[in-house]
Amino acid sequence: RGTARAVPAAVHGAAAAFALYGLLVLGTATYWQSVGGWANSDDYPRAIVRCVGMLATAWGLWRGLRWAWWIAVGLGSAFVVSWLVALLLVSRLSGDAPALPIPAVPAAVAAALVAIGVALLLLPGSRAAFRPREA
Repeated sequence: RGTARAVPAAVHGAAAAFALYGLLVLGTATYWQSVGGWANSDDYPRAIVRCVGMLATAWGLWRGLRWAWWIAVGLGSAFVVSWLVALLLVSRLSGDAPALPIPAVPAAVAAALVAIGVALLLLPGSRAAFRPREA
């Protein structure tokens, strides 16, 4: 069952990183929509869903709920791998190390936040906090 348990500081740090990621996604989407005059806001609901999902995951991590650990590690790892593959492809296609354009900076910060969160959750103490309890 998903009952709360004692949570190490590293897990609280990961929860904070995931919460900041969700808020960064929503803030960035809000900024770009306001710059564009909200003319094409089709992607904005996805930013809201991602923010709410990350805040819910951060809440679950903060409380020590196992489902949140699985979501954070699974989806977070997939996000970091996809960012690294995209960066590798851009560098291969351009021939040089790519300079990040200004709009890509929030994405790089977001990837770093998620990578830090996943790394903190994979520490031995963090993993031990989410192991099933013996009856």
